[in-house]
Amino acid sequence: MLFAVYCSPKISKPALIIYFLNVFLALAFRKNEILTLGIHFLNCFLFYTCAKYLFASITPMTLMLTDDERIVLRELANGKLQKEIKEFSENRVTQIIKNAMSRNNCKSKAELLQKFIREHPQELRIESQDA
Repeated sequence: MLFAVYCSPKISKPALIIYFLNVFLALAFRKNEILTLGIHFLNCFLFYTCAKYLFASITPMTLMLTDDERIVLRELANGKLQKEIKEFSENRVTQIIKNAMSRNNCKSKAELLQKFIREHPQELRIESQDA
């Protein structure tokens, strides 16, 4: 369950739903009381909360980025605005940035971009301003 929650934002909610349905059905087939189900969910909640704070204190040494996040950050680092990125809609770009910030423990888009530029200087295009 914990792996599904932290691996990819796209599958975290469906993975949790499938897990809870699986537990509910397993306990229902064993004909356990509702109290057993409640205790299990309370334990899951406490474990999730503890793990969330433990993982939050660990900052990754390098950015963990998906391919879409790399594309968006490369374009932003090269000076484009969010609405100028042709591959995605402006709302999708915003969502991609939020996911990357959350996964990499960045508090702002500027912090995320700064880390990206520090790690990937080869992906920046420097254009001359010759007239």
